[in-house]
Amino acid sequence: AEKLELGLYEEAEKLFTSALALAENADPTGAACVACLNNLTELFLQQLETEKAEPHCRRSLEIAEKCFGVDHPNLLRTVQNLAVIYSISRNYKDCLPLYQRALSIRVAQLGSEHTDVASDLMALAWVHQRLGRATESEALYKQALSIRENLFGTIHAHVTESMYQLGSFY
Repeated sequence: AEKLELGLYEEAEKLFTSALALAENADPTGAACVACLNNLTELFLQQLETEKAEPHCRRSLEIAEKCFGVDHPNLLRTVQNLAVIYSISRNYKDCLPLYQRALSIRVAQLGSEHTDVASDLMALAWVHQRLGRATESEALYKQALSIRENLFGTIHAHVTESMYQLGSFY
């Protein structure tokens, strides 16, 4: 992570690739491979190189589903990374089911009144907005705002963010 914080992307890529090779030698279908592939995915996403990020992310998801099952919380990082790839690529149609899946996993893990659930609702609302689905988008933005107000009160940065997003929607 420090290499990414410094913006030393080439150095980070070399290290992440070496780590992936080690993980693949130990267990090509294991959790360590999933983590290494996600690190490479996120490295390329930071550089907005979705064409390089997507194959790593798809492979990570395939391994993670076999390793953990299709609805396990350990899939969240990979599912959300793939959704971000599609979002950056403006492929909202394929992005939507991934954010819906992430939300479903998160609700099962944390319950429906959690700040991370509100963040997932915001992402899902944004995609619906991009797809021209105003009714769905508005309802999701309002649900996220309600969760955050219940958790934090009305004076909090997360509440302000939700209000801003809802206001931007209008």
